Amino acid sequence: MFRTPYSWEEINFFQSYRVHRITHEPLDGNCFLNGVRNVALQISLSVDAQKDDECITTNVVQTLCAMMRMSRDARDRWRSEFRRPNKWDPCELEKHIFGAALCTNSLSYVRRSTALRDAMLSDITSVDNSCVFGTFIELAAKLGNEELHEYLMASAPPDSGPGVRFELFKLAAIAGRIDIVRFLHGYRSEEWPWRFENTPVGSTNPLDSILDKVMDLQVWEYIETLRIACGMFPTSRIDLWRRIRHFAGLGYLDMVSFLIRVAAHTDEGRDRYSVCMSRLSDFEISCQWRNEAVDYASKRGFIPIVEILLDDGAESDRTLSSAAGHGHRSLLEWLLNRGLEIVDALVDVGTWNASRVVPAKLLANLKQGPYLDVVRLLLDAGVDVNESIGKDSPLAGAIATEHTALFEFLLERGADLHSPGTAEECVRRAKKHGLESMLMLLENHGVDVNVGLEEAV
Repeated sequence: MFRTPYSWEEINFFQSYRVHRITHEPLDGNCFLNGVRNVALQISLSVDAQKDDECITTNVVQTLCAMMRMSRDARDRWRSEFRRPNKWDPCELEKHIFGAALCTNSLSYVRRSTALRDAMLSDITSVDNSCVFGTFIELAAKLGNEELHEYLMASAPPDSGPGVRFELFKLAAIAGRIDIVRFLHGYRSEEWPWRFENTPVGSTNPLDSILDKVMDLQVWEYIETLRIACGMFPTSRIDLWRRIRHFAGLGYLDMVSFLIRVAAHTDEGRDRYSVCMSRLSDFEISCQWRNEAVDYASKRGFIPIVEILLDDGAESDRTLSSAAGHGHRSLLEWLLNRGLEIVDALVDVGTWNASRVVPAKLLANLKQGPYLDVVRLLLDAGVDVNESIGKDSPLAGAIATEHTALFEFLLERGADLHSPGTAEECVRRAKKHGLESMLMLLENHGVDVNVGLEEAV
């Protein structure tokens, strides 16, 4: 239930699954799931809804589950709480309901919870000001509306108001809430002037820290405009490409295309990331991160992002190995149709500061597989079925994953089971994982499976 998802499809699936589990958990079932449902029910009763209005409760559950997706700390808390043997005590339950009220804009409940509200506003960074769904200030910033934000800042002690506003501003920016960012930036700005331009020497400007975590195009533009208005230099091309690489791996197409356009019109500039690579020019560093960006996108199978990066000048030689290794048949086919040659495929075997690429053995590079459709496509494109033998043989990979169809297909296409070390590696993997069916399969193909594990190694 709490495995870190790999794709947007998985993220949406697990979100729906969690909501279903919580709303349908038996009363004598998991204490945590029943506790979350109880919190949602209490929130639904605080609004103008009937007690049996399941739609309101389900909507609250969806909101609470969304916070798990938006916060790593919240995910860790959910994992821990999922294993709890007992129900929450009254104090714990009260904090969880208060947190749920903050992220569902249940202002009437927030007003009634004076003790928790005052504790939150007097010390917003205290670890006590949190619940299973996240810290109180984070919940309000990421999902609260303008009315809730205005109420919190107006209720804060006079000397705490600017600090509350800044934390809400920072977290709302990171969450991509452009309307709230604009509202907070203008809120009581004459009475509480912003001091972004007065950052002490040697310290990181708050706007730089915020911009580094922003993942929304409009918010990025807004914060960058504030930086320049405060006298700071525009984000350097090197830093832009560092961000492009990050967004390419996450599948943020809009951010990638936007930042590429920005980088094309940005002056070169050395920064802290190029100091450790001082032997390279800024242009070379940007090119290196452009290539890493297309590699990141290829590993995740994001065809539109790969296309944009290749059109912008990224090298294509490592995209084939990344696409094949991570099982992205559609991307692999698209690359081949684009004119890439299998013989030109390279793989990076260096480190971040000493990149070294070598010709790729694509059948030995199936990190997430093996995949029958990918292997078939590679062989049809001209890959030698015996390019990798021994411990790297795709036959051994098929045995380890109990993929009988792939094993037979490889043999049909000419894979040599009796090449040096290959049969022994197949036996070793089958015995290591206790795969009796695979040992029988190997016997049927004339392999002596009685060889000792040490001999096989």
